[in-house]
Amino acid sequence: MLRQVARSIRPAVRGFASAAPSAGENEFIAKRQAVRAHAAETTELWRKISFYVCIPGALVGAAWTYKLEAAHHEHLEHLNWSGRVQSQ
Repeated sequence: MLRQVARSIRPAVRGFASAAPSAGENEFIAKRQAVRAHAAETTELWRKISFYVCIPGALVGAAWTYKLEAAHHEHLEHLNWSGRVQSQ
């Protein structure tokens, strides 16, 4: 009973035979494939830029900052040891 009600509510799905693509459809398919190829190339370019430029640049920046802060800490320790700067 429930199955009959469900079939009556839902329209029957009907498949259609597809005709041969026209010239306009072939152009559309060619453009779509060209866009996909361009997207793949661009994605690969930005992946390489990220791995070979951005990540090493961030590591070099982190090392430079660490070195700068270590020198600053040594300077403050020197001033604090000689009694010129009060502890905070």
